[in-house]
Amino acid sequence: MDNYTEIIKDIVIKIHNKEEKIDTLSRFNKYKISNSLILMINNELENYNVVNDISFLETALLILDKLIPNDKVKEIDKIHSIVSRLLDLHNSNNTLIRILNIIENKMNNYVKTDNTNDEAIISYVLFQIKDYNTFKKILNNNSDIVNTVDKNGHILIKRVIYHYILGLKKYLETNDRSDLYFYNKVFYKILKNPSFKITNSERDYLKKKIEEYLNNLNIPSGKEDELTYYKNKLILGIYGDTTTDLSIENLNYEYGISDKFPLPFLGEVNKIELLNSDIPNPSNNRRIYTFDHNPNEIDDGISIERIDGVLIVGIHIANPTMYIPNDSIILKEARNRTESIYIDIKEDKPLCIPMIPLKLSQDLMGLNANKNVYNLSFYYWYDELSGKLIKQEVREEPINVKYNFDYSEYDKIIKYGKDEQLIQDLINLEKSSNIISKKYDNTFINELLGNNNRSARGIRVVTNLMIGNNMNMAQYFKDNELPFAFRNHKLDENKEIKENLKAKVLARNPIQSTFKMLNILEEICPNAKYSPICLGHDSLMIIAYSHTTSPLRRYIDILNQLCIKKFILGTYTKEDIKRYNELIYKICEEVNSKRKLIDSYAKEYERRLVLR
Repeated sequence: MDNYTEIIKDIVIKIHNKEEKIDTLSRFNKYKISNSLILMINNELENYNVVNDISFLETALLILDKLIPNDKVKEIDKIHSIVSRLLDLHNSNNTLIRILNIIENKMNNYVKTDNTNDEAIISYVLFQIKDYNTFKKILNNNSDIVNTVDKNGHILIKRVIYHYILGLKKYLETNDRSDLYFYNKVFYKILKNPSFKITNSERDYLKKKIEEYLNNLNIPSGKEDELTYYKNKLILGIYGDTTTDLSIENLNYEYGISDKFPLPFLGEVNKIELLNSDIPNPSNNRRIYTFDHNPNEIDDGISIERIDGVLIVGIHIANPTMYIPNDSIILKEARNRTESIYIDIKEDKPLCIPMIPLKLSQDLMGLNANKNVYNLSFYYWYDELSGKLIKQEVREEPINVKYNFDYSEYDKIIKYGKDEQLIQDLINLEKSSNIISKKYDNTFINELLGNNNRSARGIRVVTNLMIGNNMNMAQYFKDNELPFAFRNHKLDENKEIKENLKAKVLARNPIQSTFKMLNILEEICPNAKYSPICLGHDSLMIIAYSHTTSPLRRYIDILNQLCIKKFILGTYTKEDIKRYNELIYKICEEVNSKRKLIDSYAKEYERRLVLR
């Protein structure tokens, strides 16, 4: 440094130590001071050693912020880059972190680093919306994203570990694994990325922090082994051991999922079977049909009558609440599992990890042909010409299904069948289906079925009828302001946050890779969620929607059956309304948190089957 700069440095140090006042610099030329400050800061940073005390640079930057001319933008940006690089090497250095904070918070008009843009986007994806697929897409477009540093100088892996530990704490306290497994996947995705860089000192620092965090957790009794399991995974991971046990046993342990039921369930199942061995004969003679691909749990049937231009549609749903007492361990476990899991194992039928023991859901309560079963019947009277819904009615009743069909048989029966009543019933069911299809946006069904699906006709009819039942029930509970678990899908969810983030990032003049990440953000479609508050279903373009038609494989449908029995078929008080709303809120939160977890489990199960 020249003599002039040495003089300025000496004054800055004295100002920093409160030995001089900032007015001391007033006798110098402002332009020359700014040049000297930039030169001094660059020199100190480029020759930085951990034993050096560079805390006076904080004061130098604050002075520079008041003096710097507009033509010094590139110099400040260069200083920012040097500090960011040093923090990659010396993660825990508080002085460097404070210097970076001053540059980004006090002088951010001069900072145009791509890293800041990338960090804002990746933080939104990982720590706000927690979307793993979006993270993977971003990583495919910009693998160096794994080395981003936030405004406090924290490398990405440190923040992921912190949230990983918060997810572990959440699980130990509430049994909610959603955050734990999300950050477990993100953790390994970062570590295995070829672009990921971490120094030995950073590894040692992270190990120390992991042990500090976990040693301070209050561990519920019986959870000590799981804490040790995840603690070892974290420490082994940061030291380079990213191997994964690909066994199904390990997968089940991490997800807390089992295809078996504990021994106490055997006696409970036998008792329920015994107490429901003599179901009375149906009081009506309607011909009821089921169409399904799933041989495990047949939980919905359909029937039709046509009288004087009115189509009377029957939607017949299995009714586990008629068989299983509310205090049964079967229902408690069904709530814990939230739904059945189906896994494609490339055989004739998928593997099923049932929500309810198959001996009940498949044999006793399923709508199997030629046997009496309890069910919840929904009847709808539609005017054949106008499509107007004239009235609706709900009944709890025994039924006897006439035929169990596969979806592919629907079209064949109409074209080649010999049972004239069956053919006419299917034609009238299709008419009813067409009426319902006009009441919502059925684009997704057409996209799902494609042009060459041999089961398309049957799937379309049954799907429309079930969606109609879900719409009508949801609308009834919304109109009457009664407790119900609604299925909401708001496509503009997080829109404001994304727009604000986009504006913030674009203001920093990002490079092309950052534009690609912004485009990926625009593609994020929020998941549908359950809630006791009706917010509407944007993708179906309807005001109210719910799930009521699959109680043998979804717990939400059982919950809604209980609401129907209480608030339509039974009697209730204001206290009942309050109690049910509280219950629905809790269960909706549980189910929403497990939705991604269950999808992830099924995909990982299939992947491990291939790799074994």
